[in-house]
Amino acid sequence: MLLPRELLDSVVFLGFETPVGFHTAGVAYFVSVPATLVPGKVHVYLVTAGHAVRDRESVVARLNAPGGGTRVDLLPQADRWLRLVEPDLGEHHVDLAATRWNPEVSAEAGYTSTPLTALFDERLVGNEADVGIGIGDEVAAVALLDVHYAQAQNAPFVRTGNVAMIPREPMLVRFENRRELRMRLYLIELRSGGGVTGSPVFACPRGPHGAAAQPISLLGTLIGRWYGDDSEQTGLVKVLPAQLLKDLLFQESEVGSRREAEQRHLDGNDGWLAG
Repeated sequence: MLLPRELLDSVVFLGFETPVGFHTAGVAYFVSVPATLVPGKVHVYLVTAGHAVRDRESVVARLNAPGGGTRVDLLPQADRWLRLVEPDLGEHHVDLAATRWNPEVSAEAGYTSTPLTALFDERLVGNEADVGIGIGDEVAAVALLDVHYAQAQNAPFVRTGNVAMIPREPMLVRFENRRELRMRLYLIELRSGGGVTGSPVFACPRGPHGAAAQPISLLGTLIGRWYGDDSEQTGLVKVLPAQLLKDLLFQESEVGSRREAEQRHLDGNDGWLAG
């Protein structure tokens, strides 16, 4: 599966500035949502695993700079990131977070965003031979390396693997603080290492025999390793379905915020829309 450059160029480092340099906490990626009042324009969001920004201050995104090297941009405080409502006991937990992003900050350096249309339709999960994505299908998680050419750069790389398990219902997940919550997820086996928290995970859905190749889809967001009983290493990672990201971005309050931004754009007051 060949990933197009625009998917590789949608990922940035997430972390903190320290006295000894940048400390990585994971990665985040850009997703775009079409504007409804301004044809041809999109809203851009930065998306990552929810625990990567929860209860943390001074989180920054590290991007490549237009002229070479890197730059950091301070991100909103944790309580200003979009989240789905925390679940009541027995309901599933969604470990995702997103924040609005000003595309002018990243466009000059060549960054792109994964379009909303690329999100995989969860209804097509299964083992039908001629449709969707199922157990055994290939996946690719995009992350970053800190490399040094003439100057330091964030270089995208890909870990490949396969869908290992598609649970029938939300599974109980134990967090580092020993709290247990049920989560709707896929389990993925990656061939090298455990992946990077916040990575977008892509797959190429199967189509009818003889049909044109299906476009690559965003299967979901990698949120960390899957541990068995007694913290046993399983070699699997947890991926939240892309449908949960769509649910996050289409909460009623956020849809209203996008309309307000589009109206500001129409009134000549910007609104952070990308062309």
